[in-house]
Parts: sequence; C-alpha cells; structure tokens
Amino acid sequence: MGRREGGGRPGGGRGAAAGFALVAALGFGLALAALAAGLTRDSRGAVAAAAGAVGAAEARAAAEAGLWRAAAALSASAARRAGPPPPPLDGAPQPWSFEGVTVRVTARAEDARVDLNRADARELAAAAQAAGLAEPEAFAAAVLARRRALAAAGIPWSLDAVAFPTVETARGLAPAALWPALAERLTAHGRRTPATVEAAEPDPVPAPGRAYALRAEAETPAGARAAVAAVVTLEGPNGFRVVEWRGAVPLGPPAPRAAP
Repeated sequence: MGRREGGGRPGGGRGAAAGFALVAALGFGLALAALAAGLTRDSRGAVAAAAGAVGAAEARAAAEAGLWRAAAALSASAARRAGPPPPPLDGAPQPWSFEGVTVRVTARAEDARVDLNRADARELAAAAQAAGLAEPEAFAAAVLARRRALAAAGIPWSLDAVAFPTVETARGLAPAALWPALAERLTAHGRRTPATVEAAEPDPVPAPGRAYALRAEAETPAGARAAVAAVVTLEGPNGFRVVEWRGAVPLGPPAPRAAP
C-alpha cells in the first residue's frame, strides 16, 4: 500500500482547527464571565453607595426636623403658647422619634458663654486660659483689636454689623488644635455685659430676646447618622430667628442601643 503524502492522520488539519476554536471559545467565555463579575461587583457597589447616600439624607432631614421642632418649642414656651415640651437648657439630650428615626436634641443658653462682641479683656482671657491657650491675654487683645477696628470705621453696632457675627469668625485668633475647646466657651449672641462662664446663670426657662444654641443628632434604623446645629433668638410672639446656622457638625458618640 502506498503512503499518504504528509505523514499525518486523516483529518488532522480539521482537528487542529477545531481544537483552536474550542480554546478560543473557552477564553472568550472566561472573559465574558470576568466582565459579568466585574459589572455585578460594580453594580453592587453603586447600589450600596446609593443606599448610603439615601440613609445619610434621611438622617440629615430628621436632624433638621428635630432642630426646628426644638426651636419652635422654645419659642412657644417663651411666649406662653401651647406647643411640644422644649428641650432642657442644661444640654441634656431630649429624645424624639421622626418617621422611625431617633433624634436627640440639646439646647444651651448662649448667656452662659463669653460673648466675643461684649466681653472685656479679663473674661476673654479667662475663657482662653480655660481652653488651654498658652497666651490667653494675646487672644483677648486680638479680639478687642478687631472690635476697636470696627468702631473706628464708624459702623454703628447692631446685630448685623458686629466684629464677630459668628464664633467661627474668631477661629484664626487661636491655635487650631485648641480651637474646638475654646469655641465651646464662646458666643457671638450673648446679652450679659459683662458675663463669665462661671458667673452667668441663664434663666431656667426660655425667655424672649435670648439666644440659644441647638444641636440635633439623628440615627436611622440602618445606622446612618447626621448632626446639625444652629443658634436662634426667641422673638416673643413672632417666633424665633436663626442668627447663626452652623449646618452639619461632628457626630457625638452613638446612643446606647436597647438590649434585644
């Protein structure tokens, strides 16, 4: 018998081609699977991010609702009108539930703090020293210098034209690391002249014309949290007025959860 030219088995070329096609198909399938897995992972991440954004927005809305409710309650109490119970003025949290979201609101009278626009050098230095500043007198001098500059400019004193419209406007006058502790002792909306943190004894009940710092922190059932703060003055029968909107503020420690 004669030999076939080429020395190969019958159909060898077709077998090689089929094998190559199978390997290519497997590779393409693996690539599609990897792509699908990546898309699934990305979509899950997008869904999680969207859920987180929704939760944060829900917590922020509840916190703002709690803050406005507390301001309205303080105003109603000061005007001797019926309304929800106002939060205590000693900073103790008042719990409230809004659409299933837990809200805690605190209130403090600004009269218990040192007023940047009214306090004298001694009071300013005492607040700075209590916050740990190495040169408290320098801070007091810087505050008074800014107030003198405003007076020299001939701008009449008013709630809308003061050297420090908010506490935050004094941030640059103190070391950054000590500013949070100092800011807690200051206000731009007090009414006592002079007043020290130790001597000031704010009224135990809301009073018209006084300023109050409000802070509301909310936590959703899913664990999303948000906190907002503002300073309001009570306008008697006219409700309240926001004199300083601080917006989002750092979160405090989580509220303890009830045991199951």
